[in-house]
Amino acid sequence: MKKKLKKTIRSLLMPGKLLSIAAALCIVFSCAGNKHAYKNELNILMPGNLQKNPAQIRILSSFKKKYPDINVIISSVPWNARSERLLTSIASGNAPDLCFLTGTEIKNWLRQEIFLDLNPFINNDPAFQEKIKEIYPQKLIQAGSLNKSVFALPIWQNITVTIYNRELFDREGLSYPGPGWEWENYTQAGRKMLKDDNNDGVIDQYGTILMKTWMAMLILPEQAGYPLIDPVEQKSLIDRPETAKIFDKYYSLYLKEKIVPVPGSGNVETSGQTSAEMFMTKKIGVLFAGHNEIAEFNNSPDLSWGIAPMLKIGKLRKTLNNMILAAVIKKGRNNENGVKFIKHMLSDISQKALPIAADMPVIKSAMYSDDFLNRHTSRQNKNIFIEALPDSIIWPDRLTSEIFHSIGKHIELAIAGSITFTQACAAAAKEVNDLLNERK
Repeated sequence: MKKKLKKTIRSLLMPGKLLSIAAALCIVFSCAGNKHAYKNELNILMPGNLQKNPAQIRILSSFKKKYPDINVIISSVPWNARSERLLTSIASGNAPDLCFLTGTEIKNWLRQEIFLDLNPFINNDPAFQEKIKEIYPQKLIQAGSLNKSVFALPIWQNITVTIYNRELFDREGLSYPGPGWEWENYTQAGRKMLKDDNNDGVIDQYGTILMKTWMAMLILPEQAGYPLIDPVEQKSLIDRPETAKIFDKYYSLYLKEKIVPVPGSGNVETSGQTSAEMFMTKKIGVLFAGHNEIAEFNNSPDLSWGIAPMLKIGKLRKTLNNMILAAVIKKGRNNENGVKFIKHMLSDISQKALPIAADMPVIKSAMYSDDFLNRHTSRQNKNIFIEALPDSIIWPDRLTSEIFHSIGKHIELAIAGSITFTQACAAAAKEVNDLLNERK
């Protein structure tokens, strides 16, 4: 463990890395401190502004009510700075007790041996075992597991669906998206809603905007029938002809037909707005987004919108489950308090609080409660999210950020028109297999 951590720290201290000199000095000179002095604390590394999230406020309040002797300390850190903060805090002997992780990064951390094995706590607590059996879908548990041990548990989830502007569809006389809505319907709507109101060569309204590149990289191969990495043989499958074809098909809307704006790779589009903000201008017909966006749409009374299942672009209607997991840091001072908080996050009171912030529960009974089904949108729309869960994709095993960025580098070149998607997929597969072989 120490060797791995030292190696990670050395890599962060290389030129071009984000770790500051001050943080490095902290690593070298800090000491672990007296563990007994912190026995009544729970230190949580919380990303973004989650501590201001109304659902988390209620969850923290109920936790403090249940455990009044535990002093909860929240350390807030930007989403993109969590890795640095977590590593430096562990190395300095000031590790948090608990942290939140996205489904897109959990595989990076599992092999770092920094998380507490939750199996002993699960095996010795029948009530905890029963609660974990209620997690739906059960494959979410695999995301935080390694070698039959559970190191992180899902606490809420976010399913990508099709969200559409009813007003624009009505104006063009188009049928709303639904279960039978497929590629031809989507492209027809995209062409018909494309508007240059002033004939000045500047598009004023688009029928759709494409998924974020990172989302497309996960969803499109699965819809073509192949995951990015073969779970059995542990090799890349991105060079399959079907995968290159579905990328080419999807991005032809930008590269050939020019009926969508420039694709965005991160959380902000090239317009400087998020996808949700662009949709709320009422100049976008179709958006692919998750459950947590619907609260924003619901707060716009003049926006008429609906929800449909994820678009079927290939042969399978797969979608993405971008969950949030919680893990206890092994080097934290209060492992047991961290486990208590995870148990509390999976409790009925916490799971039913999540919909306040438009987060989707992972416990099945909470999904079918009025707290979830009747908040922000209709029961019919909520059922679309629930029905998508069995076919949702979790982050594939062995898909580290390094591997994912390697794939993304080649796909971005193809989106830019520098190479074909066949070339991009072939180059990505070779690079990924080299990285996978290094880890065997």
